Amino acid sequence: MATHIEEGSKERFVPPYLTKRDRPELGAILIAPKGEVDTYGATPLDRILTLAQQIQTRISLQELTYRDIPDDVPLEIIDYVHRTFAKRFDARGEANEENFTTALNYECYDQFLNEAELAMVERGRLGHASAAELLLIQDMLGMKSIELACLTHPHGTHIEILDEMRSAAQFAIELFDGEYYADPEPIFKVKESLNDTSKLPDLSKGVLMTRKRTMGRLPDGTIIKERSSFVLRTDPESGFDQAIVARLKDELEQDPTLDWMAWLVDEAGLDTLAKQLLDNDAFSLAIPISTTTYAFNKGIEALVAKQKELEGDERRKVLSMTTPELYEAVFNNQDLHRAELARIALEGERLTLAGIEHSGPKTAEELETFMYSLEPDSED
Repeated sequence: MATHIEEGSKERFVPPYLTKRDRPELGAILIAPKGEVDTYGATPLDRILTLAQQIQTRISLQELTYRDIPDDVPLEIIDYVHRTFAKRFDARGEANEENFTTALNYECYDQFLNEAELAMVERGRLGHASAAELLLIQDMLGMKSIELACLTHPHGTHIEILDEMRSAAQFAIELFDGEYYADPEPIFKVKESLNDTSKLPDLSKGVLMTRKRTMGRLPDGTIIKERSSFVLRTDPESGFDQAIVARLKDELEQDPTLDWMAWLVDEAGLDTLAKQLLDNDAFSLAIPISTTTYAFNKGIEALVAKQKELEGDERRKVLSMTTPELYEAVFNNQDLHRAELARIALEGERLTLAGIEHSGPKTAEELETFMYSLEPDSED
């Protein structure tokens, strides 16, 4: 909660979250290297404000997924990279917006930041801030996580810019007296199979994987990480060991609950294979998609979660006092499906009704209207 402190005859605004980092000189931050939309510029913080811009950016970058493709990459994998890029692009926009709007000082930052700082936040909202500026924005606003840079490099196109992007991250980390890790150990994970249409994995084409590297740490505990996504081909034409495919099938027959994605890394050694292929630029076998750098602070994450919990408690209190019968229906309803929809609505989260996405109502009156608008559940 924000407060006002009397200082002589003046009143000073104190935001809910107080900065934890030693701040570099503003001039040093302003000259920090940064990418732009067509290189490694970070995703805008304000998705709605930049919607038209982001639609055009997605179209332009997605065109790269059909350019400079090695001749031996199957069409199905090319199309998968094309679709996956769009999905991940949209997900980054939503995640960045959520981190921005849930910042501890989001509702009041315009009341205590100076003109230069507000201009910096505006650049962040539009997607034109440097990694160093975004680290400062994260601290000033109290954001649990923030994207610092992102490079789209499908099939290896523009991947040479990755060194420049990493240098910008190093500059930002060291500017805030953080420790930069020059050669961090990568962690690989399998995320899904390319034909992910059933409960059983289909390795006839390939798997989507990520590689994470911890790039540095700031004195306040903020961790800076790099996440790359790529497709590892597992089709017979790629030369992938088909004995692994057979072993996985046997393992799943013996234990249908097996975490097959972890098994492929821990038991089948896909992490070693992926690292070898990526290190040797074998981009027809390990197909790069994009790389993102982001900063994350667990302490702020806990404070944001607590703030959300308190806001939920306050909404429940208002609901119980204004419409107790509705409160009873929401929290003691035996119809679990309707009760769950009501809880989602009460928390103000997004939900889909009749195939259309809605923002959940946040007040008792809106929730009551929402509840009455629900059609009875089908018996089928």
